[in-house]
Amino acid sequence: MLLTCASALKKTDELKSYAAKALNLAKRRVSLNPHDFIAVGIIAQASYFLGDLVEARHWTTIVSAFDIDDRYYIYNIACLHSQLGSIDESLDALERSLSYQTTDYDLHYIRVIDPDLELVRKDPRFDELLARYESQMLDQPDK
Repeated sequence: MLLTCASALKKTDELKSYAAKALNLAKRRVSLNPHDFIAVGIIAQASYFLGDLVEARHWTTIVSAFDIDDRYYIYNIACLHSQLGSIDESLDALERSLSYQTTDYDLHYIRVIDPDLELVRKDPRFDELLARYESQMLDQPDK
C-alpha cells in the first residue's frame, strides 16, 4: 500500500527507497516460503517501481499462476499486468476479479478512474468485458 500511495503522490525518491526495502524483505520471505503469493506480488510490484521491468514481468507471471481467491489481490495483479503492457494477462486477471461480487462502483472505478488500467482500457476487449458485467448487474434487481 505504501508503494501505491508514494506512486500516486509522485514521491519518486521515497518510492524508490520504499520499493528497495520492500523488495529485500519480500525476497527474504519467498526464500523461507516460495508459496507466499503476497511476497511474490510485492517483488513484482517493487521491481516495477524500481524500473526493472524484466524482473517485474517475471514475478508478475509467477504470482498470476497462484490459485488466489482474493478479488482485490487478483485485481492488483490485473493492474500490474496493465502497467507492464501485458494486456491479455491483465484482461484475464480482471475477469477473474470481476467474477466475484461486483458493484456499480467497482465497474465505474475500473472503467474511468484507476490510472493503473490506462493501457488495458485501450483494448476493445476491455469494454466488452465490463459491458458483460454491467449487463449482469442490470439482470439482478437488488443491485
